[in-house]
Amino acid sequence: MKEPDRFPELDEAIVAHARAVCRGDLRNAEAFAADAALAAYRAVFTGGQAASPADFAELGRARIGFQFVSKMRFTLGERNLTALLRWRREDDGKWRIADVEDLSGKRSPWSDIPPPATRTENNNA
Repeated sequence: MKEPDRFPELDEAIVAHARAVCRGDLRNAEAFAADAALAAYRAVFTGGQAASPADFAELGRARIGFQFVSKMRFTLGERNLTALLRWRREDDGKWRIADVEDLSGKRSPWSDIPPPATRTENNNA
């Protein structure tokens, strides 16, 4: 099995972002979000102000083309937040969050996608 590509700058950005979230430093945490992702970012992380204890763990990472998806769990006082963060490298070389999704209440990232419609008649006749 091929070892996944590692980018030290991405590792540093993921940890720096998570630490800012755990400190309740919304201004610095938001700085990691790309402009187009800011509304989605705020929808997920608003109300996530850190209260003691605050901690984070990266649950997994995947590469999708030139972007990476990082699944993170944040423990922010009484609130547990599981988030899927899509990271991309900007033209200036910095890693930014391109999209974010709150997975906290879902069994899987696809839980809220409706099943495909089933066919009730045979159209092959």
